[in-house]
Amino acid sequence: ILTNPNYVKAEGVLKDIDKFDPKFFGISEKDAKLMCPQQRLMLQHSWAAINDAGYDLYTVGNSCGIYIGASASNYMPPKTHDIELHHGNQLQLELNLNKDYIANKIAYHLNIQGPSIMLQSACASSLTAIHVACSSLNNDECDYALAGGVSINASGKFGYIYEKNGILSP
Repeated sequence: ILTNPNYVKAEGVLKDIDKFDPKFFGISEKDAKLMCPQQRLMLQHSWAAINDAGYDLYTVGNSCGIYIGASASNYMPPKTHDIELHHGNQLQLELNLNKDYIANKIAYHLNIQGPSIMLQSACASSLTAIHVACSSLNNDECDYALAGGVSINASGKFGYIYEKNGILSP
């Protein structure tokens, strides 16, 4: 595949997606190992966005809305004894691996009690999240809004085959 002239050998790559301080967010090491990198990254950046904006999480919680878009995750947690113990708890695995819980998990771990909404519209999910957040602000559904999106390829395989008239660029 590497010799195919239509093979694009690179995609956006994030370094250190495995770096995460679970204790800071009150998450156990076991749950942190299970947690999809998209969830970890959005949690870290959500905290940073609120902090960098100068808001106190203890006072903004009731009036902040969260609007997130995310791609499907291809993350597979490492096989360890602790993680194998979680297989009896399918809900816990689902909460840590499924993109549909990202907004709720951010709200839970940051003690935000306003609207918490996941949005999907293929390649426009982040922009759609921003649009819905702005509409919520205009409609007084929240006083502050956290909006964005995430898409991380956790497989370690980067690249794709370019096809003429396809959606991906050469």
